[in-house]
Amino acid sequence: MLKKMMLIITLALLFNGCSEKVIYIKNKPFEFKKVKPPSHITIRVYKDDADIYKEYIKLLRGVIKLYDKQIDRYNLSFKYIKVTK
Repeated sequence: MLKKMMLIITLALLFNGCSEKVIYIKNKPFEFKKVKPPSHITIRVYKDDADIYKEYIKLLRGVIKLYDKQIDRYNLSFKYIKVTK
């Protein structure tokens, strides 16, 4: 009797772990799109401020990369979520 119960519990846990985990939602909450920043912009900057401008551009590019990664993670989170209409 104990062996049968252990076998049933083991099989239940085994098949539960192998089953596909799917979450159903009605609509995808947000639709994000990646936008490419312009590759070349001409801006007049004083020579004294050129270094500051270059650092500011590096900062902005880093922020854009961060948001691109967040959009990728958000879209990847819907891999196991089925969107229904």
